[in-house]
Amino acid sequence: MMRPATEPSAFPSPAERRQRNREEVRVAILEAARAVMREQGVAALSLREVARRVQMQAPSLYAYFPSKMALYDALFLTAVRLRAEYRDRDDEGREGFWDRLEGRFESYFRFAQENPELYQLAYERPVPGFVPSAESLEEAFQAPA
Repeated sequence: MMRPATEPSAFPSPAERRQRNREEVRVAILEAARAVMREQGVAALSLREVARRVQMQAPSLYAYFPSKMALYDALFLTAVRLRAEYRDRDDEGREGFWDRLEGRFESYFRFAQENPELYQLAYERPVPGFVPSAESLEEAFQAPA
Protein backbone atom coordinates (compact mmCIF):
# COMPACT_ATOMS: atom_id res chain seq x y z
CA MET A 1 0.00 0.00 0.00
CA MET A 2 1.45 3.35 -1.07
CA ARG A 3 1.14 6.42 1.02
CA PRO A 4 0.16 9.65 -0.71
CA ALA A 5 3.01 11.93 -1.55
CA THR A 6 3.20 15.04 0.51
CA GLU A 7 3.13 18.34 -1.30
CA PRO A 8 6.66 19.70 -1.67
CA SER A 9 5.51 23.14 -0.55
CA ALA A 10 4.46 21.67 2.81
CA PHE A 11 8.11 21.36 3.83
CA PRO A 12 10.38 24.38 4.02
CA SER A 13 13.35 24.42 1.71
CA PRO A 14 16.84 24.31 3.20
CA ALA A 15 17.18 28.04 2.50
CA GLU A 16 13.89 28.74 4.29
CA ARG A 17 14.98 26.62 7.28
CA ARG A 18 18.30 28.45 7.46
CA GLN A 19 16.53 31.81 7.34
CA ARG A 20 14.08 30.74 10.06
CA ASN A 21 16.96 29.48 12.25
CA ARG A 22 18.90 32.69 11.64
CA GLU A 23 15.91 34.78 12.67
CA GLU A 24 15.44 32.69 15.83
CA VAL A 25 19.08 33.31 16.79
CA ARG A 26 18.68 37.05 16.11
CA VAL A 27 15.65 37.15 18.40
CA ALA A 28 17.55 35.26 21.11
CA ILE A 29 20.45 37.71 20.83
CA LEU A 30 18.10 40.69 21.12
CA GLU A 31 16.37 39.18 24.16
CA ALA A 32 19.72 38.47 25.83
CA ALA A 33 20.90 42.01 25.08
CA ARG A 34 17.74 43.44 26.64
CA ALA A 35 18.29 41.34 29.76
CA VAL A 36 21.90 42.54 30.06
CA MET A 37 20.80 46.17 29.63
CA ARG A 38 18.08 45.79 32.28
CA GLU A 39 20.55 44.28 34.74
CA GLN A 40 23.69 46.33 34.05
CA GLY A 41 22.49 49.49 32.32
CA VAL A 42 21.96 50.36 28.68
CA ALA A 43 25.44 51.78 28.12
CA ALA A 44 27.04 48.75 29.82
CA LEU A 45 25.92 46.31 27.14
CA SER A 46 28.64 43.70 26.70
CA LEU A 47 28.78 41.57 23.57
CA ARG A 48 30.76 38.97 25.50
CA GLU A 49 27.94 38.69 28.07
CA VAL A 50 25.27 38.54 25.36
CA ALA A 51 27.21 35.79 23.59
CA ARG A 52 27.59 33.85 26.83
CA ARG A 53 23.84 34.00 27.41
CA VAL A 54 23.02 32.66 23.96
CA GLN A 55 25.78 30.06 24.28
CA MET A 56 28.03 31.21 21.46
CA GLN A 57 31.42 32.84 21.13
CA ALA A 58 31.46 36.64 21.04
CA PRO A 59 32.94 36.80 17.50
CA SER A 60 29.98 34.70 16.28
CA LEU A 61 27.63 37.58 17.09
CA TYR A 62 29.16 39.51 14.21
CA ALA A 63 27.48 37.08 11.81
CA TYR A 64 24.17 38.52 13.02
CA PHE A 65 25.10 42.10 13.90
CA PRO A 66 28.17 43.65 12.25
CA SER A 67 28.93 45.82 15.31
CA LYS A 68 27.77 46.68 18.79
CA MET A 69 26.18 49.82 17.36
CA ALA A 70 24.23 47.64 14.88
CA LEU A 71 22.91 45.66 17.85
CA TYR A 72 21.90 48.92 19.55
CA ASP A 73 20.22 49.99 16.30
CA ALA A 74 18.19 46.76 16.16
CA LEU A 75 17.17 47.33 19.78
CA PHE A 76 16.21 50.94 18.98
CA LEU A 77 13.99 49.67 16.15
CA THR A 78 12.49 47.11 18.54
CA ALA A 79 11.66 50.00 20.90
CA VAL A 80 10.02 52.01 18.11
CA ARG A 81 7.86 49.08 17.01
CA LEU A 82 6.92 48.00 20.51
CA ARG A 83 6.00 51.57 21.47
CA ALA A 84 3.73 51.70 18.41
CA GLU A 85 2.02 48.48 19.54
CA TYR A 86 1.37 49.98 22.98
CA ARG A 87 -0.03 53.14 21.37
CA ASP A 88 -2.27 51.23 18.97
CA ARG A 89 -3.63 49.02 21.76
CA ASP A 90 -4.50 52.05 23.90
CA ASP A 91 -6.10 53.89 20.97
CA GLU A 92 -8.73 51.16 20.53
CA GLY A 93 -12.18 52.25 21.65
CA ARG A 94 -11.14 55.77 22.56
CA GLU A 95 -13.17 58.62 21.18
CA GLY A 96 -12.58 62.32 21.34
CA PHE A 97 -9.36 64.26 21.53
CA TRP A 98 -8.91 64.26 25.32
CA ASP A 99 -9.72 60.57 25.67
CA ARG A 100 -7.19 59.66 22.94
CA LEU A 101 -4.60 62.00 24.47
CA GLU A 102 -5.06 60.35 27.85
CA GLY A 103 -4.57 56.96 26.17
CA ARG A 104 -1.37 58.14 24.52
CA PHE A 105 0.07 59.27 27.85
CA GLU A 106 -0.96 56.05 29.54
CA SER A 107 0.61 53.91 26.80
CA TYR A 108 3.80 55.99 26.86
CA PHE A 109 4.24 55.59 30.61
CA ARG A 110 3.31 51.89 30.56
CA PHE A 111 5.85 51.29 27.78
CA ALA A 112 8.52 53.09 29.83
CA GLN A 113 7.66 51.18 32.99
CA GLU A 114 7.50 47.75 31.36
CA ASN A 115 10.49 48.21 29.04
CA PRO A 116 12.92 50.53 30.85
CA GLU A 117 15.95 49.45 28.83
CA LEU A 118 14.23 50.12 25.49
CA TYR A 119 12.75 53.37 26.75
CA GLN A 120 16.18 54.60 27.83
CA LEU A 121 17.78 53.63 24.53
CA ALA A 122 15.07 55.25 22.41
CA TYR A 123 14.25 58.35 24.45
CA GLU A 124 17.16 59.13 26.75
CA ARG A 125 20.11 58.18 24.53
CA PRO A 126 22.48 56.97 27.29
CA VAL A 127 25.00 55.37 24.89
CA PRO A 128 27.83 57.71 23.88
CA GLY A 129 28.29 57.72 20.13
CA PHE A 130 25.11 55.77 19.31
CA VAL A 131 23.07 57.30 16.53
CA PRO A 132 20.22 55.26 15.08
CA SER A 133 20.57 54.38 11.41
CA ALA A 134 18.73 56.42 8.80
CA GLU A 135 16.36 53.49 8.21
CA SER A 136 15.51 53.20 11.91
CA LEU A 137 15.00 56.93 12.26
CA GLU A 138 12.79 56.95 9.18
CA GLU A 139 10.54 54.32 10.74
CA ALA A 140 10.55 56.16 14.06
CA PHE A 141 9.55 59.45 12.42
CA GLN A 142 6.77 57.80 10.43
CA ALA A 143 5.12 56.34 13.53
CA PRO A 144 2.42 58.63 14.93
CA ALA A 145 3.19 59.95 18.41
